[in-house]
Amino acid sequence: MQPGLSAQLRRGRPSINADWSISVFDADGSQISLIPSRALARGGIGYVFERFACLDYERRGYVVEQRSSLGYLDRGIDLVADAPGERIFVQCKFTLQSLGPKKIEQLLYAASSFIQQNLIDGANYFDLVVPALEIAFPRNRRNGGRNAAYEAFSARNRLQRSVVLRVVEVPIELPDVLVSGDGV
Repeated sequence: MQPGLSAQLRRGRPSINADWSISVFDADGSQISLIPSRALARGGIGYVFERFACLDYERRGYVVEQRSSLGYLDRGIDLVADAPGERIFVQCKFTLQSLGPKKIEQLLYAASSFIQQNLIDGANYFDLVVPALEIAFPRNRRNGGRNAAYEAFSARNRLQRSVVLRVVEVPIELPDVLVSGDGV
């Protein structure tokens, strides 16, 4: 992964190019950075996805603290989004495969102490953000409901009351050439 990738992404709005490089644009639409595709190797795409999620929460009116520069010291929380009387603890999970119950347990465990130490008087949420619900939590073929991991995540809301757990979809914008399969 390229050093300073997180800092470069925070400078503006990322866009994924057909060759999997990342262009970063300022508010005026001018390109301010070009990140080569090799920078996305070994987890760099996760930083890009966190930036997409951050911009989504900001667009909805939240003030967002990005914690990606902390690396493994983020204590299981990638973003903290605040609005009056509301705090959202966000874990972004860019995945192209189904999440299992064990992975969900690991995510919740990793974030639990940070969340408990940073609750506000008001509404508190833990959002697990994925690029596509149907990939991360495919429907059960027998009954059409979500998979066991999604059900386990949702069941946590019945067991505790201080934090509401949610799964949020933030689609990642891909060039047509990548979506059609004609790209790299």
